Amino acid sequence: MTKCKKIGITCVILLITGLIAIIIIPLLNKPINSLITISGLSNEAASNSYILAATGQNYYELQGNNNFSELFDFDQWQESDKPDGEPVLILRFAEQFILEIYSNGYAAAHNSYASGDEKSDAFYSIPQNTADNLIAYVEQFGKPHQFGDGSISASTFNY
Repeated sequence: MTKCKKIGITCVILLITGLIAIIIIPLLNKPINSLITISGLSNEAASNSYILAATGQNYYELQGNNNFSELFDFDQWQESDKPDGEPVLILRFAEQFILEIYSNGYAAAHNSYASGDEKSDAFYSIPQNTADNLIAYVEQFGKPHQFGDGSISASTFNY
């Protein structure tokens, strides 16, 4: 192989590598949608007037308030990897986003309405007792609903 061909092949490889980096690096650095950041979730839990909740096969409706928001212990949340397992509590905040709470100290927030230049999913490690505290609150203060009653359908808790 001649020296010119080697230089040409090297230039093509560098060009392709550069283009891949230009495409992939911005995707990795997208900010989390503001509604599903820790502060956004805290604000919504304190103020959202229409929250639907699912605990297994039980469904509820409630309003956000400071007492509800405090149960999350948001000041102890940290970004983490995607949790394993199934959530024990799913919360739909109006038609905006879904928050899944896991019994093993994790949460996942999903906003399918996030813009293309934002992350639509966020994952957090949370205090271990958060799921139990939230479920107890929802069961005590939530208005029960039945599947298929107009508020709860097969797609209510999908994202």
